[in-house]
Amino acid sequence: MLSSVFAENEREILMERTLAGMEAARARGRVGGRPKGLTKKSKQVASLAATLYQSKKYTTVQICRQLKIGSKTTLYNYLRHEGIVIEGWERNNKKKID
Repeated sequence: MLSSVFAENEREILMERTLAGMEAARARGRVGGRPKGLTKKSKQVASLAATLYQSKKYTTVQICRQLKIGSKTTLYNYLRHEGIVIEGWERNNKKKID
């Protein structure tokens, strides 16, 4: 029982120090997290994917295989990045309320 009290206290101290460090970093202009956007290589793949998609000669599965894209969702993200409207698929960010 006593060791759990110490463990809980240590966890609280660690959280406080972490938050203080993050606030100090923000005050210095540092921003955490992953950079937004695509890498150079991903931009090239997105451009190729857009060209293949617009040609209407290949299915989405064929494009993914040819360009070694892991999923159709990633392909659609690449196409959206290139400003292409995806046929037959509409992104709906509204939550359904029952």
